[in-house]
Amino acid sequence: MYKISLLKERHKINVITFCLMPNHFHLLLYTQEKTKKISKFMASLQISYTKYFNSHYKHSGHVFQGSYKNKPITADKMPILIDYIQQNPVKEKLVMHTEDWTYKG
Repeated sequence: MYKISLLKERHKINVITFCLMPNHFHLLLYTQEKTKKISKFMASLQISYTKYFNSHYKHSGHVFQGSYKNKPITADKMPILIDYIQQNPVKEKLVMHTEDWTYKG
């Protein structure tokens, strides 16, 4: 989460909400710039975290499954998406209540 804070400032990205899951993560991002900003932010984030994880856990290769998806959304869909992201650990039966999941914001 520290790395997200650093990178969001560098890339001028607003993080609306996020949820880190065991094999993937969800980020709802906002920028007034073109999506190229988001691409650079995501590349920096994934490379940085992969290096940390692989070094820390003596692992090599990919950490998360698949590549990220970048979809523009309208303001009316935002509450639905925020709820989906926050409810993901409950849906996956990792916790009973969203407030019990540490890796969200």
